[in-house]
Amino acid sequence: PKLMNLDLSRNFLSGELPPPDDVDVGGGGGMMAMGSDVRSLLLGDNFFDGRIPSSVSHLEEASILDMSHNMLEGPLPAGLENLTKLTFLSVRNQNPLPAGGSSDDDGGGNGGDGGTAIVGGGKKKRKRGLSGPVLPFASHPRLYFLDLAGNALTGTIPPDLLSSSHKYSHQTNVDLSSNALTGTVPPALSAFAVLRLHLSDNFVSNVDPTSLCDLVPDWFFGQVGEFDGCDGLLCPPGAYSPYGRQVSIHLPCRACPDGIEGAPYYGSEGCVVVAAPLESRLNPGYDDNDGAEGA
Repeated sequence: PKLMNLDLSRNFLSGELPPPDDVDVGGGGGMMAMGSDVRSLLLGDNFFDGRIPSSVSHLEEASILDMSHNMLEGPLPAGLENLTKLTFLSVRNQNPLPAGGSSDDDGGGNGGDGGTAIVGGGKKKRKRGLSGPVLPFASHPRLYFLDLAGNALTGTIPPDLLSSSHKYSHQTNVDLSSNALTGTVPPALSAFAVLRLHLSDNFVSNVDPTSLCDLVPDWFFGQVGEFDGCDGLLCPPGAYSPYGRQVSIHLPCRACPDGIEGAPYYGSEGCVVVAAPLESRLNPGYDDNDGAEGA
């Protein structure tokens, strides 16, 4: 019999992919060498680590691939570009933050030596997880759900992202939020008449209303056209929302107390407020430069 669907999600599995040959289900090369008959592979919510192996390219018939909520790292393998029958791909949240923050978080707060406070529940950037550029998946006409959120992906958003996919499907959902992406939201994405494109909590420096947002009023079920400028896609610099964009009249993009210094990029989910040292707050004559009182 041919193995077509394998669901190992929500267990306590660990180690690198592929697993050792003594649990090989494909006769050589580990789990990712199961062959072209596999249609669905679900590995999410485990403790797999290491890199996604290049042998993922063997899953040529796969339509569903879920490796979300593990501890994977390294770049997205180029072999994913060969899986042109994919409809669903998720590698979301590798090394996810535990509840209440992470070991990288200094706690924010307004301590005696100054510090930062996060207004609106914004998150510090993840330093681990999948890295490197976003693949364009330009040869995937059926891929309607792409979730790469919660990693450390860098570079710019590919202008040919999902360029061969259906441009009028309300199902199409792309989540690139909570990475370290930079640059401009490509105007070429205006080819999508409808799309849910999540980009919050990155380093996006520009999005042009006239070349993108004004042309895609039906994105996010009409929210991009409903609200001012590009607020329905991304809050502008100096403003924030819990979702990084305006989602209703009750959840608009709100101004940060420190303006653009508190949210220098598009799509902020919170504002960073830099607290002055305790001495300067207690003594207006205190000089931050030398620790002495001013003349």
